[in-house]
Amino acid sequence: MKIKQLEIIALTVVGILNWYNLKGQMQVATYTELGRNIVDNGLYVQSAGFASYHFKTYQLEAGFQLDLKSHQKNVLSGFTMRAIKDLHVSSFLVSMQVVYVSKPLSGILRETNWGVISKMELEHIKICLGTDFRTFAITRKAIREFGIQTNTKLHEIWNLIYLFGYYLKPLDNPWNVALTITDLDNFTIEHETNPVLSLDMLVNLNPKILLFMDTRYKCNWPFNLNMNTIGFSFRAGLKFNIP
Repeated sequence: MKIKQLEIIALTVVGILNWYNLKGQMQVATYTELGRNIVDNGLYVQSAGFASYHFKTYQLEAGFQLDLKSHQKNVLSGFTMRAIKDLHVSSFLVSMQVVYVSKPLSGILRETNWGVISKMELEHIKICLGTDFRTFAITRKAIREFGIQTNTKLHEIWNLIYLFGYYLKPLDNPWNVALTITDLDNFTIEHETNPVLSLDMLVNLNPKILLFMDTRYKCNWPFNLNMNTIGFSFRAGLKFNIP
């Protein structure tokens, strides 16, 4: 997978911010994910890394995903970038996000996705609602190889993005357990009819290190009477605050 200019610029910006350590807050995060789905033959293993910079009520984040074991031939299997603005409305927090995701689906097909998301946090509840614009595009290599002249792109517009999460403890508690249903992940925005159920655990090991784990179960119910399982996964990682 070739990294486009936009992705290179985003990684460069985050790197510069980290290097100069401006008056904001830097965070880095990494996790490893293991799972099974109907696409990969047996177990797949992925790893991801993120860097983000917080300045007052603004945040810029960039991340990448590596396929360590999967059906994909590309090791670099995903890139994401987010720009976030936090707003305080009454006693709760609302953030507006612009999300960009790019990933190869195969050797001849690539997906890009732009989304706009509004996130609201209450004492025990987290809600995200938004929309995304997805493009499936045949790669330039495939166009040259197979002589494709037309219909090289397919666009989806105004897809629904949602997340509803309930946390056992208040959101600022040093540890927490949450149950969420969503079609949104770091490198994937599912179709509305493929919800993901997630059981999450968060533990602040100290003021600078957060341990997070989740178990995800993806299926196409309740919109399909067959209720076929599409996949499940387990993820564990760490997030570090850099002074």
